[in-house]
Amino acid sequence: MSRATAQLVKRDHRRSVILSVAEAPRHHIPEATIGCNYPLHCGSKGHVLLAYADPAFVDDYLDRPLEALTPMTIVDPAVLRDRFAEVRARGYAVTDRDVRLFSASVVAPVFGATDEVVASLTLLVSPPELRKRQSELVELVLRTARGVSGLLSDSLWPEPIGGAGRPGVIRNAPATPARSRP
Repeated sequence: MSRATAQLVKRDHRRSVILSVAEAPRHHIPEATIGCNYPLHCGSKGHVLLAYADPAFVDDYLDRPLEALTPMTIVDPAVLRDRFAEVRARGYAVTDRDVRLFSASVVAPVFGATDEVVASLTLLVSPPELRKRQSELVELVLRTARGVSGLLSDSLWPEPIGGAGRPGVIRNAPATPARSRP
């Protein structure tokens, strides 16, 4: 059983907003509930959302002053651009104590039906827990984000019995998403 708090997060203008939370038993993280929001450059959830955002939006975002939530928050635009390139290359982000000093996270992108990033899937843990379980958490968040992305993919959902656009029984849904993503 994972001792991580899971979040589904979307971008809302210049903020990352928590849409859904599944808290691990005995692992409550304050300010990690539905509706909480943070500047996009703070935390791995925002790093993922910015890494896959329109370059013009990223340029505009990084041209404005960036707030540091902790001493570990990255506020240098050049360092953030390098970080976003790293996130795209690896397919996930990891941060430690850059939003709150008592939390760390591992995040993967959630892709929509047209391959755009529509959200990020976050696993929040304590910094010591991240150090002990980072590989396991990365594997878990990537596998889960791929599954959610597959559910949003048109190619995953077969034609319902009874014709297109009509509710019906789904037959022979594939076990894995048809598209390969990071």
